[in-house]
Amino acid sequence: TASSSFSYVFVLANPPTGSQTVTAIATLSGSATTDVEGTTVSYTGVNYYWGQPAALPHAAATSASMSVSSAPNHKIVQSFYGSATSGSWSAYNQNSLWTIAATTNYLPMVVGDASGAGTVTFSATGPSSQIWGGLAIDLSPQVPSPNSVTPQYDATGPGVRNSATAASLVSSWTHTSSPNAKAVVIMGSA
Repeated sequence: TASSSFSYVFVLANPPTGSQTVTAIATLSGSATTDVEGTTVSYTGVNYYWGQPAALPHAAATSASMSVSSAPNHKIVQSFYGSATSGSWSAYNQNSLWTIAATTNYLPMVVGDASGAGTVTFSATGPSSQIWGGLAIDLSPQVPSPNSVTPQYDATGPGVRNSATAASLVSSWTHTSSPNAKAVVIMGSA
């Protein structure tokens, strides 16, 4: 539910390439309905990464906006999640890579990326007035400027959506990345 939802992001540097299984485990106390949704995105040409300040849950609104500090030749991976019980995020102003609609047990989520600059703004319109939050990771290029090459998108996993009335929920999916992949970003909400 909206009162107990959260978002997560993990980055795996120098990941194994090819088809790999990704597993997300949500554990809660009690027997409330647990839901997990998320996906993976891989990139080539990444040297290092750092998390950006999260757009913490905001009061109910139909629009979301988050500004991220970055630099030229970087790539930013970002997500918005919300508390709506139906519909999808729309009007995402950057490159949308994966989106999932809300249903009774699941939250709406969008994952996308953008090229770095001094400040990059991400925005989207929610399906209804909802509590929302956002996360972002900045990926830096392998070779320092001025000869650096922007990290390049490699692949998006099919993602997962599972729900159960249990204290623990295990969700898995397969992500296939190229032999040149240098980072896999895992984003989701529960």
